[in-house]
Amino acid sequence: MVGLSLREICGYGLLIVSCIAWVILPAIPFLDISGPQKAAWGGSLFLFAEVTWWAAMPLLGPEVIKWWRKMVERAKASLRGEETATASPYLSFIGQTRHYFDRPHEAARLEPVACEAAWVGREMAPLEALAYQLNDAEVAELHQAMASAEALGRETRTLQAEDFPLPLLSEKIQGWRDTLSSGLGFQVIRGVPVQDWSQAQSELFFWCFGLHLGRPGEQNPDGDLLGHVIDTGAQREDDAVRLYKTAANIDYHCDAADVVGLLCLNKARRGGHSRIVSSVTVFNELCKRRPELVARLYEPFSLDIRDKEVNEAGSTLPIPPCRFAEGVLRTFYHADYFRSAMRHDDVPPLSAQQQDLLDTYEAIAAEEGIYLDMDLQPGDIQLLSNHTNLHARTEYEDWDEPERKRHLLRLWLSL
Repeated sequence: MVGLSLREICGYGLLIVSCIAWVILPAIPFLDISGPQKAAWGGSLFLFAEVTWWAAMPLLGPEVIKWWRKMVERAKASLRGEETATASPYLSFIGQTRHYFDRPHEAARLEPVACEAAWVGREMAPLEALAYQLNDAEVAELHQAMASAEALGRETRTLQAEDFPLPLLSEKIQGWRDTLSSGLGFQVIRGVPVQDWSQAQSELFFWCFGLHLGRPGEQNPDGDLLGHVIDTGAQREDDAVRLYKTAANIDYHCDAADVVGLLCLNKARRGGHSRIVSSVTVFNELCKRRPELVARLYEPFSLDIRDKEVNEAGSTLPIPPCRFAEGVLRTFYHADYFRSAMRHDDVPPLSAQQQDLLDTYEAIAAEEGIYLDMDLQPGDIQLLSNHTNLHARTEYEDWDEPERKRHLLRLWLSL
C-alpha cells in the first residue's frame, strides 16, 4: 500500500470486500439451510456486494470509474457479438467499412435539409479564423505526452489513449467530436509541433490523438493504419492506382470511415490544396435545380473496389449514395470509383439518368463559392466527417529534395 492515500486504501479495501461477497454469493443455494434463509442471505449479500462496490468507486477516483465503465461496455458489446477493443485498439478494414456503411435510413427525402453541416464556402470565415490554434500550455502537454508514450517502449499501434494523456485538451477534443458528428462537420487544429519531432514521433502523436477522438481503423486490406499521402511516382493513367500516391488532382470523394484526419508534415512547392464541400449543400442545390434527379441518389451505384483485379469476385459493391433518418442526411460519394466500376464485365454502362446525375452533382460541387480550399501548413490537422462532406485535392508541383516533398499522415476514425 506504499504510495496510496488513505482514501485509496479505503477504496481498495471496500473493493476487496465486495469481490469476496460476489465470490460467496453463488455458494448460498448449496448451503444446508432453509429456502427462506437462502433467499434472505442471498438478497442481503447481493445488496452488501453492490453497496460496497459502488462505495469503493468514488474513493478510487475517476480513472478507475472510467476503466470500469469501459469494461462494462466491452462486455455488453461481446454479448451482442460485436468486435471489441479488448485485443486491439483499432477496427479491422472490414469492421470499419461495415460500421461506416451501416447508415440508418427511413425514407428518401426529396427536399433541402436545413442543418449546420449545410455550409457554403463563400460564407465561411478565413481558415485562420476557423482553425483552433494550440496555445503554449497545450503544446507543452503534447511534448509531455510524447515523452510518456515513448517511455513505454511499445509499438505505436498497440498504444491506448491513456498512454498519451491529454487532460488539458480533453474537453476541446470532446467539442471537436461533437462538431464532426452533429455540427459543422469539419475542424482544423493548428500548431502541432511536427518541426520538433521525427516522422516516427509525428506518427505516434497522430495515432494517439485519434484514439482520444474515436477509434482508428485499417485503411485497406493490407492493414495500413496510418496512410502516407505522398507522391511515390505512380501514374494516374493506371486504373487501379491510389491517387494519393501521385501529384495529380483528386476528384471529390468520401472515405469509408466516419472521419478522415490529415496531419501535414510538409506542404508542396505549389498547389496541393485540400478542397472540401458540404455534401448536404450539394444535395440542397440539386433539390432546387434538378429535383427530378434527387430520388436516384437513394438507389445503388456500383462502387469499384480498387484492391481487386478486373472481374474478380467481390470487385464491386452496390452502394446508395444517400441515406436519410431522424432528420440527418448521410452521403457517400466517390466520383472516380462509381465510374471505373464499368471496367468489370458484370457492370453495365451508366444510364443516361445516372450520367446526368453524376455530372450535375459534381458540377454543383465544383462551383466557386460553394467549396472551400485549404492550404494546410506543417503542423495543421484537418478533420472531416465523411457523412456530410466530400473532399478533393488540387494538382501540385513538389520539391526536388526528397526531405521536402509534400507529405501528410492520414487517419481513419469511427466515432
